[in-house]
Amino acid sequence: MEERGTFGDVLTDDRHRADIVIKNPGPLHYANKGTKILLDFSFTCPLEGIANGYAGILDPRHNRNTREGSIQNAKVQGVAAQDRYNEKIKKYDAVIAQYNNGPNQAFDTFTVVPFVAETSGYFHEKAVDFLQRVADYCQEVKKFHAQNSKSYFLNVLSICLQTQIARAIIRRVAGIASHEDGPRTDRLDTPIVDYIIGEEDGGVLVSGN
Repeated sequence: MEERGTFGDVLTDDRHRADIVIKNPGPLHYANKGTKILLDFSFTCPLEGIANGYAGILDPRHNRNTREGSIQNAKVQGVAAQDRYNEKIKKYDAVIAQYNNGPNQAFDTFTVVPFVAETSGYFHEKAVDFLQRVADYCQEVKKFHAQNSKSYFLNVLSICLQTQIARAIIRRVAGIASHEDGPRTDRLDTPIVDYIIGEEDGGVLVSGN
């Protein structure tokens, strides 16, 4: 459960919340020895515009140079994850700076760990590093083999990720087929729309019967 009031009385109106707060981070051996680890989960798609349905990368009317650039980036593993990681770090850096310079005394120090995964299944290196630290601690305390624990964590997360992606696709297709998908399908004339990401010509939006 998300911790409320992470930044205490210093930022009383701030609504930033990490997904998981670890209050005894010492055993994970992060370098800055903060009193709390803020773990923030985030998932990102390498293809731009997927969330709003107006994806220029998929629309032939979109500027082709931009589309081709986006496709090339999407083919490079980790680019989208790194962009999202940087966004999260920037956000928390700003919040923590406010916290440290707030009107009241700041008691906590923080280690921020954006746990970022791409919808392709790639996990950012800092997410994998976190899992490795947890696995090492399991080996130290519970005598579970660290590599086995890490592999188990990644397998479970991968299954959860792919299951949720499949469910999202099913919901989206059902919405498209019934013309109930709001602005995503208002501009389309056919009840069935297939988004095909081609290796050669990039994003192509085609309709079928």
